[in-house]
Amino acid sequence: APRCGGLATAIANALVRTQGEVRTTEELDAASGEVARWAQTAAHARDAIRRLEVLSGQELIRSERLRGIALSQQAKCFTLEQQIERRRVQAQEMQLQLEHLEQHALHRQQETSREKSLWARRRQ
Repeated sequence: APRCGGLATAIANALVRTQGEVRTTEELDAASGEVARWAQTAAHARDAIRRLEVLSGQELIRSERLRGIALSQQAKCFTLEQQIERRRVQAQEMQLQLEHLEQHALHRQQETSREKSLWARRRQ
């Protein structure tokens, strides 16, 4: 009888161990599945990060190009402003010359009118 009880206990212990191993195996399978899902999520995250880094680099290049274009346009504006200023000064100089010529012409016209008057008086 004691041997039978010992055998029953051994079988019961083996059965509990087997059930525990089955539970442990199920847990390991579940854990392995979760690890695989996390690994896949991490791979997707790495891919997304790489894409963002590429896009970020492209945006940086685009920004530098735009900065170069802006500097070029700024230089052109500066050059045009200088040309406008030179032409404004030229226009002022020409305006002064025109005023001088108009005054000179008016003065000559007045002299001519006086001379005509003098000639007309002398003829009389």
